[in-house]
Amino acid sequence: MHAYTRNFEIAKLKNIVTTFEIEVALKRNNLELAKSLIPKATFEPFPIFHLFFIPQLTKVKLMLKAVDIYSPEETKLQLEQLIEFGKLSYHTTLLIQTYPLFALWHLKFGDKNEALTNLKISIDLARETGNVRNFLDLGEEMRILFNRLSPEEKDEPFVKQIIKTFNSTKQKSINSTIINQNNEIDLEAIDELSEKELEILRLVAIGFQNKEIADKVFLSPATIKTYLYRIYGKLGVKNRISAVTKTKQLYPTLLSQRITS
Repeated sequence: MHAYTRNFEIAKLKNIVTTFEIEVALKRNNLELAKSLIPKATFEPFPIFHLFFIPQLTKVKLMLKAVDIYSPEETKLQLEQLIEFGKLSYHTTLLIQTYPLFALWHLKFGDKNEALTNLKISIDLARETGNVRNFLDLGEEMRILFNRLSPEEKDEPFVKQIIKTFNSTKQKSINSTIINQNNEIDLEAIDELSEKELEILRLVAIGFQNKEIADKVFLSPATIKTYLYRIYGKLGVKNRISAVTKTKQLYPTLLSQRITS
């Protein structure tokens, strides 16, 4: 550690700062800002005493979102290399943070069963440390993946704690942001929509198309279309664009990512 500190260069410090700026931008769903910082970041590995902020993982989070820059194959290779390194070096903290990202990769690009397999591995590793924040920080897609676990798995105390925190955070967000045009809380709107309809509406708001939504919630595209027509009727709109526009009034936090209609 002393040797590393003595040889520390300003360029390395700038890289650390830039990498952290990308991490913050991704947490705030500001993908354009994160992408603009790519030329300034090398994502150079920190020494081993940097246990909780690992720049290679920031790069993976960016790769998962910036699909116009990084291919799914590149992202998968990066994840596999990190897992292999984590196993060989017994770097448990790295594995705890990498497996959930690999689960999200499979949810988005790969095998949905493999997504759950990687999620369960990460849960087993994190259970010993009690680390729940690692899952919560990955947001809505991770919450959706946890809801895909079996009832028995969701009833396990550690998993139950994570799901409860996810749902509590989501409800607080909804309670603080559901407003209508008169700036009054619109309780009828949320009561009108079922949990499954809200889940699908969140994915529409994020920008996923019907087939992608179907893959994520394990339903057919035809069923998703039926759900959407039901949502349109309850919201009093005629199409997904209008649904998103009205949802923006009711659920502003769901539209923090770019909408693609």
